[in-house]
Amino acid sequence: MWRLLLVVLFVAWSSSASAQEKISGWHTDLDSACKLARESGKPLFVVFRCVR
Repeated sequence: MWRLLLVVLFVAWSSSASAQEKISGWHTDLDSACKLARESGKPLFVVFRCVR
């Protein structure tokens, strides 16, 4: 029973992680994102993270 639950949770987690990679509109290059924001007149939301 626990194995089935772990498999279901793993599948749900992995599918949501792959869905996040496909989100359009997110940029990882700050310079290009700033340029695009200036050109489009839209605000820029920046998140700085430290991943260990």
